[in-house]
Amino acid sequence: MKTAILVPARLASTRLHEKMLHGIHGKPVLQWVAERIRDEVPEIPLYFAVDDQRIREMLTGIGFVRPRGVISCSSMARKSLACI
Repeated sequence: MKTAILVPARLASTRLHEKMLHGIHGKPVLQWVAERIRDEVPEIPLYFAVDDQRIREMLTGIGFVRPRGVISCSSMARKSLACI
């Protein structure tokens, strides 16, 4: 069995609107998460389940590109993976 990290990166949020794109010290929250995971476990493939083009563009802009980095929730469903 292969190991990978799958980060659910949904834009919808009930308590903080568009939380994943919310800036902290000049970076979106999701960028802090992505960089931390990449720095801590670079040997494990890292994927993001996204539901919005803005998140996909942000991740692509900081170097998380297909096939390693960004997948849509709908493509995950076709592969029988959970989109949480």
